[in-house]
Amino acid sequence: MTIRIIAAAIKLNGTMYALAPPARHDTVLRDTCRRISNPDDVHTAVQGFVDSSGRFHHRLSALRVARESGQCIGEPLSPAMGLSSEEVW
Repeated sequence: MTIRIIAAAIKLNGTMYALAPPARHDTVLRDTCRRISNPDDVHTAVQGFVDSSGRFHHRLSALRVARESGQCIGEPLSPAMGLSSEEVW
């Protein structure tokens, strides 16, 4: 089975927060702000993606997964920055 990127996600204080596509990171961040006791904490979140096995990937490793699974829509805008949700949905 090929591992695929399935959702934009953030990791904050050891907890992963994700929303299904077509949600983008800004949507995940806003949603997380409503769920946590100190919304300012979202500024320290690591942005990334969750894959089909439930594993969190930061943007660079998510780009590798998306490329290997053939999910990328064209070339990434900034490969050095990693995957952007616009590049997969």
